[in-house]
Order: sequence, then C-alpha cells, then structure tokens
Amino acid sequence: MKINSILRLNRVLLALAWSVSLCMATVAQNEIFCGGVSGCSNLAVAANSDEFRAAGGNIFIHSVGWDNHTTEAQKNTIVQLWQDHEWGIEMGFSAYDYTSRQNAYKSRYLDRGIQAKFITVNAYSSGRIPEVDDWILDRQAYYDKGVDSSTAIYATFEYQNMAEYQTTLHQNLVSDRTDFQEIITASGGMTLDIPPTVYFRRINSTNSNIRKYHDWILDAIRWAQSRGHTVGIIVSPNSARTNYDEDTKAFVEILETENALPNFFIVENYSPEDPATYDNEVGNEDTPHHQLGCARLLQGWLPVSGDIDPTSGLVAHWPLDEGAGTNAVDASGYGFDGELLNGATWGSDATRDSYVVFDGTDDRIATTFTYALAETNDFTWAWWAKKATAPGADNGSIMVGNRYGNTGSENYEFIKFTPISVQFANSDTAGAIERYDYSDIPQDEWHHYAMVKDGTSYQWYVDGVAQGVASNFVYNESSPLPFLIGGDDDGSGTKVNEHFEGCIDDVVLYREALTPAEVADVRDGHYPYAQLVYELIAGWDTWDSISAPTPTFAAAGITASATAFSPDGNWNTSATEDRGSSKDGTWGTFDGDGNPAGTNTTLGVDCISLLNGRNGSITLTISNIGSSDIYLGAIHFDALAFRANAARTYAVNVLAGSDITVGNVFTSADQAITELGGTAGLKTDDLDPETHDQHDDIDVSLAGIADSTLEVGGVAILELVFSGGTPGNSGHHLWIDNVGITGAFSPVTVSPMLEYEMIGGDMVFNWTGSGMKVQSRTNLIEGVWIDVPDGDSPPVNITPANSGAFFRLIEQ
Repeated sequence: MKINSILRLNRVLLALAWSVSLCMATVAQNEIFCGGVSGCSNLAVAANSDEFRAAGGNIFIHSVGWDNHTTEAQKNTIVQLWQDHEWGIEMGFSAYDYTSRQNAYKSRYLDRGIQAKFITVNAYSSGRIPEVDDWILDRQAYYDKGVDSSTAIYATFEYQNMAEYQTTLHQNLVSDRTDFQEIITASGGMTLDIPPTVYFRRINSTNSNIRKYHDWILDAIRWAQSRGHTVGIIVSPNSARTNYDEDTKAFVEILETENALPNFFIVENYSPEDPATYDNEVGNEDTPHHQLGCARLLQGWLPVSGDIDPTSGLVAHWPLDEGAGTNAVDASGYGFDGELLNGATWGSDATRDSYVVFDGTDDRIATTFTYALAETNDFTWAWWAKKATAPGADNGSIMVGNRYGNTGSENYEFIKFTPISVQFANSDTAGAIERYDYSDIPQDEWHHYAMVKDGTSYQWYVDGVAQGVASNFVYNESSPLPFLIGGDDDGSGTKVNEHFEGCIDDVVLYREALTPAEVADVRDGHYPYAQLVYELIAGWDTWDSISAPTPTFAAAGITASATAFSPDGNWNTSATEDRGSSKDGTWGTFDGDGNPAGTNTTLGVDCISLLNGRNGSITLTISNIGSSDIYLGAIHFDALAFRANAARTYAVNVLAGSDITVGNVFTSADQAITELGGTAGLKTDDLDPETHDQHDDIDVSLAGIADSTLEVGGVAILELVFSGGTPGNSGHHLWIDNVGITGAFSPVTVSPMLEYEMIGGDMVFNWTGSGMKVQSRTNLIEGVWIDVPDGDSPPVNITPANSGAFFRLIEQ
C-alpha cells in the first residue's frame, strides 16, 4: 500500500490483518519540515540547507516570520530555492471569522503560486478551545479561497501546554473528548505542539497529575493514528537554547520506544527575537541547536519508513534511468531517493542507455541512505562506471561512498571507492585506515564493479568475475554515515580531487554477501532479494450487473468474476445511486500504478449500493491462468454510508475452494464506515471538490495469511461482507465502489540457452548468465556426462574429437 499525500490519509481505514497496532507511523526523511520566525530569512541562503534539502528536507513557514522577518527579495529567493520541496504553513485562528486569515493566506502564498502540503492552524492556543462547527467552517473557508483540495488543514493542539489545564489532562484525554475527536476527524489529522524542554519539565514535575502530560500525548497520537488520521509534531525550542538538539533527540527516542512516532515532524521556533542574540534561530544546518541544524540531525535519528526494516537483502537501488531532472529514485521500495547536485547531467549510449555524467569538479548525487557496519555485517555494493580520464589520473576521486559528513567521534569515518582502491576508515589517524587495492579502472570503457563483504573477508569483482583472492581485515563503524555517488565535499566546495570524472549507472546496495552467481546476476540486471512490486490484478469500478458485473480491469494471466448477494436482494445500481459513486481514481488508497479507477459519477452503475440497512456480500473470484505464481497483496475498496443505520461493519473472508488459506482475514470494528448524517452531509454540488470524494478508502492486507500465494492454475475466492445495519425502512444505504485486488507476480526464471558457432573447425559455445558449465558425452544411453575443461564460463572453445558427441549446459 502506498499513501501519496498527507491529505489522502484523512479518509483511510487501514486494516492490517497481522498487526494489532493499526497505522503506527514511521517517519520518512522527506516528512521533516523546518522553519521559524527568528531567522526566517536564513531559508533564502542555499548553503544553510544544502544537505537538509538534498536528504529530502522540506520547508515550514510561520506567517509572522514570513511577514516581519523576510524582505520581498528574500521571499522570492525562498520560493525559488524550495520550489521542488513540500511546504507546510502555519496560520492563526480567529473564532467565527472566516475571511481575515483566509484573505491573508491568499495574498501571502496563493498569489505567489504556493500550494502547501498542509496548513497548521493554531486553533488551540491562549486558553481557547474551538467549537467544532466553527472549526469546520474556518477550514472550509481556506478551500473557498483557492487552497487546493490536496492540501490538508490541521488544527494545532496547544491545549496540553496551557497552564490552566496542566493538572487535569488525565481527565481530558483525546480518546475521551468527543469535541477533540470531531475536530481531528473533520481535518483528517492533527498537529501537536510539544516543545521537548516543556515535555521533560512536565514529566519530571513533583505533581503526579502534571506528569500525566506524557500519557496525554501518547493517547492523542494513538487515538488519531489508530483511526487512519495523520499526526504531526512541532518540536519548538521554548527555553532550551543550546540544549535544543539534545532535548529533541531524547524526546524522539522516547516516542520511538513507545511506538508513537508521528507521520511528520516540524522543527521551528516562534520567537521574534533578534537572531544575533537568539540561540535557536533558523540558522544553518551545521549548528546543532539552530532549527536547520536540529532538522538535519533529525533526519539521521529517525528510522526509515517502509514495511520492512532494511537490515538484510537489497536495501537501496538507484537504476539512474530517469534521463532528466534532478531526482534519482530508489527502486528498492525503501525511499532512499537521491538528488543530482551542482549540475550533474544525464547521458545515454548504446551500452548503458540512461546514466549520470559527473564533471570531476563538484558534481555528485546525495542520497538519503546511511550505513553503519560492524565486522559481522555482510554487504555487497555494485555499480557500473566509465572513467573519463586516463589511468593514473584522479586516483583519489570517489565513485561511491563518502569522505566527509562524520557523525561519530573519530577524525576519519568513511568508506570510499576510488579508481584504484577502496578505503575503510574509522580512526583518528590516517595510518590506521584499511585499504584494499585493485587494478586502476580503464578509460572510456563501461565495466561493472562490485565489492562483497562476508564477515571480515572482502572480495572485489569486475564484470561479475572475482579479482584475485579475498582480503581480510576488521572494520567496525557504529555511526551512520552518508552514502553519495560521484564524490563528496566538506561543505567548502573546494574538494575537486574527491569528485569522479566520468559516468556511473545502476548503483545497488545489499546487506548480504552475494554469491559469485548473484554478483553476475546483478551485472546482468537481475536483482536477488528485490522486494515484490504489487500491482492491480483485478478491479471493478462500474457495476453493469448485480450477479455478474464485468471486471473493469484484469491483468494478463488473470480471469476475474464477481457477484453481489443480499438475503433480501437489496443490492442496487439504479440511476439515483450515482450519488454514492467515487471520483477519486483510487482503489481504496491504491492509485493503480498506471491503472487508476474510473472517475465517472453520472450513472447508477458507477457504484453499487446496499439498500436500507440490509446485510450483504460481494464475492470475488480470481483465477491464475498465467505462467507465474502471484503473491496476493490486498483487497481495496471505497465505502460510504448515507446515514448511521447502514451496514457499516465490514469483513474480508477467503472461501472454500480457494488455492490460499481459507477463513476470516479481517473484521472491522462495529460501524467502522463513515456515515454522512443524510442529505445534509452528502455533497451534491459538482463544483464542490468533496462531491463524490467523501468515501473511506479501505485496504485489507492478504499478505499476512498463512498462504497468500495464488499458484499457477489456482483460484482464490474472496468475500467482502457488510453487516451491522438496521434492516427495513429505518435502515440506510451503503455505497461501495472501486473494488480492486493487488498482487505481485513472481519472477519467471528463464534458463540460459547454449548457443554455438563453428570457427576454424572449433565449436565455440556461448550463453548468458552465470553459475553454469558445459558437459559432453558420446552416447545418450550409456556412459556419464563429463565436464568440458574450462567449460564454466563463456566462451568455451572445443575441437570435436568425435563427430557424434553431445553437449549440454547445466548448473554448476
């Protein structure tokens, strides 16, 4: 499952069948925002935030800083410098005034072309607790002024920090306060203002009730995230001064221990104090207690988002196939995207198609990947390179790795691969750096390079072939170090000798010691341990029949059918039911990866409805008639209830006759599907962006069941069940749309073919791939197969001694 925006979360019900804790978020590095009031103009200086931006950092603007602490020229520079990054914006709140703040937002930001990812509104501050209806109207007024529908608008909670409530927090938990819940739900999330210094002051109070501050925060995060809502945390300095970074790190560690990390962090100050006398100005990323410095450190403190912690297997992969732009996407699925810096350009040729060209001066790719290696850790790093300079020149330039950006206490902390050696440093003296020498890479030739670390053994490969014998030494590095492609610099911009001149392509990192055959596979573009890629295998977004609706989409090798059933026959696709259709184009939250759901909403068949509170089910049958097994991912759908008495409880079952584990996969909480409260809540104006976009986007994972593999020739029969309504005239309608099933096709292994040609009386055998050998025999009925001398790598030359000989290619 992939969430594409914070706003998308505001109607998501995540149903992870194997997890007790629903939607406990892990913060990705591109979900850290930085800004503030004091020193806001620092955001206009590129050097202040180079590494933070390169690592995916985003900008946060406090309107007081924007208005009072930046010039018009600085505003223009900030917009240009941060235009490729996400924006978060803080606004004030005026009760029952729906124009003044919104007009100010329009003139400050919308008129400059800024569409933020989210807006945080200080609705809970100065002792104020907003009315729910007032908040909803205030929020809608921003959209009426032109804020894009994809921009989330959250209320910022400072309630927990207010002195008048500090001893009664335990009596006002979010899980107990319906007014808090309604505002969070209406917004799809919340922002919590939690200065780490205040947090530690409160939890160390002698008053036991004040110490409940910790419990209130955890309750707020868990309540919101367990319902699919987004949570952001503002870590402001308060009175921390030079202890700001240390306090923030300690606070983040507590959240991680409690499994309560938010979906995003905001690092900002509120102070109008002169930056010259204020320790916590926006400042620069090299000063830890500045906002940018703390935000840069935060990028390294947080775990990386993803369903699997990348401690083994393929952990990062930059194919460098984009061919344009400055993004280098990580294809591993872990989100370690890179950014081309300082004018690194794209190239293409017949050998390697798309790749990146480096000028040898300052070009490089900064990635968000970091590494820390112990002697017991295995790894494989592999890449293609073509050097532009002659052998002997630029021997200190870095193809991959790092030289600077130390995060530990030693003077030298790096792994860098140069044209003549790799160096492993974790020491205070240069003489203690471990070095592995290899032959200088040639000029103007593409070759594939790899280093395999197996414990304390290191083996260098060129073009999939091991070079010489392995070296043995001990290298331990406990601090996370940055990974760059094409060079490194200490921030001075003068380290020309550290930058590679030439071309690099297809950089792959493993936390495995690959076998020789696997190294050759990587060379050939086959990547062991790669994560499965889930795609839509079947989907229904129109309902031309109740008993046998035609699937809108079925992947190659898949046949699919469906039927809707109710004991009272109350599924319906009549013309009036078009009001319940979904236009968001997604299957649940899944965007279809090139196969989006339909957005038409004008016909009754654009959705299917379960009338008058009746129970009902939809049975989906998937047959695998292709050549690959399919690992089932999830069932996805959009759901919406007209009023409370609809069948709003849902379950997913696998029925008998399936080729996967039979039984209940997931059952929701009672009345889990959102209801609109009738005509007053249902949007019908086509000019309103929320019309036909009020559904819950629901995903139920199938990957956690004992056997979720739909083998070739197999059939899976899945059942969506809806219940809990009030049948009859007092019951209400439930609308279902965009039902989809995702899966990942297992890789098809193609056996290499033995080919030959006659050259001067010799037979010359060739094949692609690795780990194979040629054998021969003279009689297919009697005798045994004999290994051909030197027949384990192509080309293999043989002078036939017997015109009736037979040859075969077999795995070594």
